[in-house]
Order: sequence, then C-alpha cells, then structure tokens
Amino acid sequence: MSATNERASRVRSKLIDRVARVDLRVQDVDAALLFYRDVVGLQVAEQDSAHAQLRSPGGPVLLTL
Repeated sequence: MSATNERASRVRSKLIDRVARVDLRVQDVDAALLFYRDVVGLQVAEQDSAHAQLRSPGGPVLLTL
C-alpha cells in the first residue's frame, strides 16, 4: 500500500461517522442492478419494476435504486 493510500485509509471525517444506507436515483434500474449485484457483489433484498434494494451478503439493506 502506498503512503498516500495508507494515510487516506486512516483519515476520518469530522462530519460523517458512517454511511448506513444510500438511495440513488438512476435512469436504468435494471442496468444499475446488474452492476451492483454482479460487479460489487450485493444481494437483491427486494425488487419491483421501478426500484431495487440491495444488501451485503447476510446484512441489512445498504442501497436503494
């Protein structure tokens, strides 16, 4: 790990403690769903024609599209 990456991993925001959940507005829910499921590795928790909720394996919902 480079010195810059090592330092960045230790820097903590004074405003944000953690991100619990993210809601994203996307033009193509199906394309975004494929990316977050197949590339990032999130699991589909719920899905309908206009929205999808994804979670880490065995974890809570982290992302809503």
